[in-house]
Amino acid sequence: MLRPKKILFLITVLCCLCTLGCRDDASYLIENNSQKLLVMSELIPGEQVTVEVSSTIPLLNNYGYLEIDDNTVVNLSSPSNENVYTLNYERRGEMDHIAVFTLDPSFDVVPGEYYTVSVSPPFEDVNGVEAITKIPPAPKFEFIEMVNFDGVKNPNNPKSRLYTYDVQLGVERDPEDLESTRFYHIIPMRREVEIDQGSNVLPFYTNIFYHHENYYFTSGAKACFPLKDLYGFLVDMEDLDQDEIIQATFTSLEELEVNNYEHKYLHFLIYSVTEEYYAYHKAVTNAISANSFNAEEVVLDRSNVRNGRGLVSGMNVRLDSTRVKN
Repeated sequence: MLRPKKILFLITVLCCLCTLGCRDDASYLIENNSQKLLVMSELIPGEQVTVEVSSTIPLLNNYGYLEIDDNTVVNLSSPSNENVYTLNYERRGEMDHIAVFTLDPSFDVVPGEYYTVSVSPPFEDVNGVEAITKIPPAPKFEFIEMVNFDGVKNPNNPKSRLYTYDVQLGVERDPEDLESTRFYHIIPMRREVEIDQGSNVLPFYTNIFYHHENYYFTSGAKACFPLKDLYGFLVDMEDLDQDEIIQATFTSLEELEVNNYEHKYLHFLIYSVTEEYYAYHKAVTNAISANSFNAEEVVLDRSNVRNGRGLVSGMNVRLDSTRVKN
């Protein structure tokens, strides 16, 4: 039987160990306490090059966001091109602390090419940053098939229905470049239909899209990861078993009059993405699920922005559709 003094000694040792463990965790969280640039960019063939620049706010300092303006220099370069392209300061983003820089719309990024984005701020105590990314090849669908579609009326709103979609889809991979055709981001969307019940005018599509939610997978679940910071879900093709397909079920609440004569389509945006993109957004979703205070700090090891935070990622996109049967 342990004596009281020994019990007291053991309790003291345990308390010290717990305290040391807490100190280790805290030192990790505040290890990089200086203010850093945060850079976000998606380089996509056929779309204008846009780079968003903002800053972090250190947890233990009373700093505000950095004032990013046209004194900040943002450059784009690639190994196959001797030119260095300087982006133009365009505007503030949707949030005041985010500055948006763009390149001439005639410039087009090329699949298979590497690009470097560098940002040089006018602040003596803030490091410049750079990130390198590769543009993946365009994605290709092998097939899209609507397995089941159902709509349930909302008793409180006769125009509102909860739609459930059950879809099978497959994505082609290049057998000679499996790594570049491994990671995908898939976003199913419905386009709004306007109907005038008081006339004989045919229904027409608007430019408003519905994004879906509540994804679950009856096939290929190991390879699919629903996102919380973005719409849709990620796919790692390496996690699909041989000859396995993806079968996804998802829902959306839409205000839409339905009749048997409408031609309705389910649209898919499918992005081929880099491994950095996959790892970064998967980590952000996990941080959100864990109610992390600052997701950017949690995923700092997933960032490819050297000396900073954020993500610069090459992407390629294709839009495809399948008929929704009433």
